[in-house]
Amino acid sequence: MTALFRVLFEIASLRSGPQVLPASTLLFGLVAGGYLLAKLVVLTLASPDVPRPLLVAGFDLALDAAVLWAILRLADRQARFVQSLTALYGVGILLNAALLPGALLARHGGGPLVTLGLLLALVVFAWSIVVIGHVLRHALELGAAPALALAVGWTLLSVFIGQSLGAS
Repeated sequence: MTALFRVLFEIASLRSGPQVLPASTLLFGLVAGGYLLAKLVVLTLASPDVPRPLLVAGFDLALDAAVLWAILRLADRQARFVQSLTALYGVGILLNAALLPGALLARHGGGPLVTLGLLLALVVFAWSIVVIGHVLRHALELGAAPALALAVGWTLLSVFIGQSLGAS
């Protein structure tokens, strides 16, 4: 397990790509479950007023999978789906863990602590876009700029759909 988190940290720090992960559906299932749990914990701590947090977290996971599948399908790179999504979900576990202190500060702190918690959330959000771009760069064999542009578009689409459905 430590080796897996080391690899995920390497991907999160842009030193490795998703191709270093095995194309294992078992690993994917375990990582997806961990990511769902991490999202639930952060959602519950940061936004206790979110109705049906399991539904919101599940929707986010399904939307990410659908968007990634569509992008890879358009580029005829579907064979990279399991590794790429495992990387995204795995790094998502790490990023959600990084959000925990900010979520606690925003919920239980006051004044400057809330601001600090929100600033941490903004940094993690921005880094998540960079990581999505990094994974797409490797999966699609693109340059950094087009991959980052795709990541920004993906993120905007996710936020828009989430807001439209009242999920985010």
